[in-house]
Amino acid sequence: MIAVSSWVCGMTMIKLELTERKHIATLFRGIDDSMVIAYLQGYMGGGWADRIPEPAVALIVSGEYSFPAGDPDSKAAKELAENIFD
Repeated sequence: MIAVSSWVCGMTMIKLELTERKHIATLFRGIDDSMVIAYLQGYMGGGWADRIPEPAVALIVSGEYSFPAGDPDSKAAKELAENIFD
C-alpha cells in the first residue's frame, strides 16, 4: 500500500484504494444509504480517511453527495466539519 495524501475539504486526507475500504467500514456501520453501501462494496464513489489502518474520520464522496463519519470528538472531525464546504 502506498498512501496517497490529497487535500480534501481543507485538510490532508488519504485517498483510499479499493482494498483499503475495509478500514472505514466500521465508521459507517448502521448507515443504510445506498451510496454508502455501494462505495463500501466497491461499485462507485471515492473514499478518504485521516489515517489508516485506524481512522478517526472518513469521507465518502459519490457524485455530488458527501458522507462524513467518525469520532466527533477528534481533531480530524473538527477540521473536516469546519472545512467540508470549502
